[in-house]
Order: sequence, then structure tokens, then C-alpha cells
Amino acid sequence: EEIDTPTPGELDVLVRIEAAALNRRDLRHVAVEPWLGRFGAGRQQALTILGSDLAGRVEAVGRRVTRFAPGDEVYAWADSGAFAEYIALPETALEPKPGNLTLEQAAAVPFAAQTADRPRHQARLAGRAGAQHESEALLGQGPGQLLVRGPLDIAGPVGLNWAADDEKIA
Repeated sequence: EEIDTPTPGELDVLVRIEAAALNRRDLRHVAVEPWLGRFGAGRQQALTILGSDLAGRVEAVGRRVTRFAPGDEVYAWADSGAFAEYIALPETALEPKPGNLTLEQAAAVPFAAQTADRPRHQARLAGRAGAQHESEALLGQGPGQLLVRGPLDIAGPVGLNWAADDEKIA
């Protein structure tokens, strides 16, 4: 089905999607728990375009966007729409694609990174702010595997180190 290319608002970025990852959340919407998954996500109707993990190139930016310019490579997690050709997202929803990742590798990161970050999030909810945790996760399979490792400071930002398969951190 053809739909119009989204028009970015003044704080939005229009991204041409070059790669998208299929994950458990997407499968839940189409096969496993279609009615429960939609209800649990707070939606009463079916998603029109599936997909949440994406990577691509910036096509256009809203007039108040300061972090990105056309041509920049970015990746993001979206509520839906990653299986489309274009998506408009708030500037704050995007991150610059790391230089040592392909667009395909970057598209596999958002949902998996959120999963790897779960211990920090759970500790914060349990009131253990300021605690330090060492965490790592292996994302993907085969030669495109990525190792995420970093000290997780419950009170502050997550420190993540990315390494390509041939540069895994021992």
C-alpha cells in the first residue's frame, strides 16, 4: 500500500529508512498475541506500519532541529513505522550512527540495547540509585555480532562500548 511521505514538524527529522530489524515486539503484533500485544501497548486498533528498530539517512529536518542535517546517518527506536520507506521522528528520538557500524548493524541495536539496559532500569525503580553494575550483552549472530559492555551507573547515563566481531572486548 502506498502512503504519503511524512512531513517533519519543526522539531522533527525525516529519515529515509535503509535498514530495519525484526524483533519479538513486531512478531507479537502479527502472529503470537495480536490482540493482547495491541491492548498492552495502549492501542485499540492494529498498527498500520510495523517495525520499531531502524537506521537510515536524514532526508530533511524541521526548522528548529540542531543535531542533524540532511545526509547524516542515524538510528532509532520508534513505536511503529520502521518497515516503511520514510519516517518522521522527533530529533530527540534519534542518535548518530556509530562510525564502526553499518546501517544494518545499527538497526539491530535499539531494542536489544534496551534489553541489555534492563538491570540499570530495574535497579533505579528499586531505589538503588548510585549503585554501580558491570553489564554486557552480545547482540546478533555470526560475523555481525556486537558486544555491548559498560559500567551502568544507576544515577547517570549508560556507558556503552561497541566492538565489531573481530574487535570483541575480552
